[in-house]
Amino acid sequence: MLIEICEDVVVLAENNDSDSITVLEKIAMAHRYGKHFVYASFPVLIRLCKMQSLNKFTRKIYSDIKKHHASSGTLASAIGFRVKVTIASPPASASINYIQFNPKLVSGFELYEETHLLAENLLDCSFFEYIVEYYKRSMGINSPVCFYPMQGGGDTIKMVYLNEIQLRQHFCLAIMDSDKKYPQGALGDTCKGLKRIHRQYNPFHCFYYIMENTREVENLIPLSVVKSYNNNLNKQIFRDNIDVDFSFFDMKEGLLSCKIVGDIYTYWTSQLSVYTGLNEQLSECSECVSHSNPKPTENDCEEVCDCRRIIEGFGSKLLDNLHSDNDSKERLKNVEEHHLSDAQKTEWHAIGKLIFECCCASSAMRT
Repeated sequence: MLIEICEDVVVLAENNDSDSITVLEKIAMAHRYGKHFVYASFPVLIRLCKMQSLNKFTRKIYSDIKKHHASSGTLASAIGFRVKVTIASPPASASINYIQFNPKLVSGFELYEETHLLAENLLDCSFFEYIVEYYKRSMGINSPVCFYPMQGGGDTIKMVYLNEIQLRQHFCLAIMDSDKKYPQGALGDTCKGLKRIHRQYNPFHCFYYIMENTREVENLIPLSVVKSYNNNLNKQIFRDNIDVDFSFFDMKEGLLSCKIVGDIYTYWTSQLSVYTGLNEQLSECSECVSHSNPKPTENDCEEVCDCRRIIEGFGSKLLDNLHSDNDSKERLKNVEEHHLSDAQKTEWHAIGKLIFECCCASSAMRT
């Protein structure tokens, strides 16, 4: 996170205000260990380096920040979202893209700890590292990010998020699957539950993002990377050259006839309109999705179409397999814009930007 120190806190610290001194010490530790990206104006840094109310080692850390002020200023100007450490009143405008951290009001907050990145699986956090590196390359940014990965599979994620809210000790960013089955479909219960918790508490230190242009994290993987792994070249999608938008396709289980109901049926009929064989299989599901039975059970589908898999998926271990394969990891490290679908471009940019701005850091100081 970009943490900007404002002059009013420095004035208080010069007058031996204990809360201000404590927060300046915590911010210095964040810089020392490369947990956040610390910035202040050059005149403020000069005062911090000379401040007798700070101990000698803390002043040395601020001297290191001052030494890199020119390059830091260039980067800071390119970062929209930040934390301003100040005792000023919060801005009235809801559109302000920074949060104010008042050391007189927030005690116990561990500014020296990195931002917590919360996802539904720890592998998701590892995958997001490729996305943020892609964003940095595309923006010409050369700055590290630092986060602590956390997971909360399924419904558990909202309880982990609530715990982060109530602890009030760390910045936390949650990134969630939308679980949408088609573009205009409803969000899944998991992200809707987390959204309700966020609205209820309105935390200053916790944020969330829902990838609404795709179904789940597996849909963010470039198809070229999926295709290159092991025997995936022989999978139905690549074998039969099925060229459609897979943003809302179940990449793990595939397209199951028993799950094609209502608007999902309409969506996939449109998607597969040029594929005669697949559309014939879809049409056999029409009895399942008839007006007389708009929400069939799996037993209903078994009687009509035997719950067939119209397009096969890549298995439940798709992300695990790619993460454990060196060739796949190398391809993910070198993803370029042309490897991504339109929906993936949108999500990779949005997620990369959000993680960078919430988790940007300086390099740890050499001791």
